[in-house]
Amino acid sequence: MKFIPVACIALLTASCASQQTYKFYQGPQKLPTELSTIKPKRPFAAPGIYVRYVDGKYISEYESMAGYPATVQEANMLKPLVFQVEPGPHRFNVGFTYTDVANKFATVSQMTSSALASGVAIGSSKIVNYRQFADIEVNTKANKVYQLNYQWDEKAGVTFYVDECDQQEKACKKIPAKIEKQEYTITPGLPTGYDLLAK
Repeated sequence: MKFIPVACIALLTASCASQQTYKFYQGPQKLPTELSTIKPKRPFAAPGIYVRYVDGKYISEYESMAGYPATVQEANMLKPLVFQVEPGPHRFNVGFTYTDVANKFATVSQMTSSALASGVAIGSSKIVNYRQFADIEVNTKANKVYQLNYQWDEKAGVTFYVDECDQQEKACKKIPAKIEKQEYTITPGLPTGYDLLAK
């Protein structure tokens, strides 16, 4: 059965949005070759990753994203899609979000019948949102792109990993990263961007 992407309000909107690059470091602007570029995986019409904190600092506390999100529409874009940091060790707090008909999650470990029953009806189906946060620690290099990736399995849930790529993202390899996942949640209905980005 085809899933209902959370971004009919969020992820679809974000995928179609222009990919502005945000500055997440102090001091004057630097050349891209001097920086590490970070991209959370956000495929079109699919589950995706979004970033909440960078090195312990909430995204809107960075000058380049001051005031974000100003509107519901902006929140639903789940920015940043692309941002740059100085090379070195970094910690990214990310969220994974996936909305689908409730019975799609029946095989996820510890899924309860009460959560299924609480799903919001759309036609003859009920939908719920699966959400999981994680801290990803990785050491980045200059002139490289780092993709914050995931693998989804309906039985095991989500697995996070990081790929290091050249600037054209044609040559990529999985690199070591320390990943600490938090307990997942399953809630009824479609969340808004405000819901997903909440501190």
